[in-house]
Amino acid sequence: MLKNLTIAVIDDDLVDLEDIDRKIKTIAAKHPAIAFTVLLYNSSEQAMRDIKVKNDIALLILDIHMPEMDGIEFINHMAKENIHIPVLLTTGINPEIMHVADKIGRMSGVSVIEEAVKPISESALTKTLLKLELIY
Repeated sequence: MLKNLTIAVIDDDLVDLEDIDRKIKTIAAKHPAIAFTVLLYNSSEQAMRDIKVKNDIALLILDIHMPEMDGIEFINHMAKENIHIPVLLTTGINPEIMHVADKIGRMSGVSVIEEAVKPISESALTKTLLKLELIY
């Protein structure tokens, strides 16, 4: 049976968005039992508005450093809105900040399932997506 999982990628950098989207498509081609619908957001505020009303998102790939609402603020909003979607945190600037975001996520009940430094390798992304398949 084919699983179709929706992934929301939230990053203010269009190059990173396209890179992650391309890698997810490559991974999907190698694992035909799983299909992925990818939602790309370069606005964290728009992403938050959308995930409040969508109930089929299986994973958020969330950049920590964004101008409108950073990843830590985003996680806090998720907790306030009672949104329980697993999160893969990413950063290209300061990897140490991910531990702070992870701790905030755990304190607020948001499930940070993985952390990755950008650009995310295909193998790290594959590991996360296959872990996700086991969850759903």
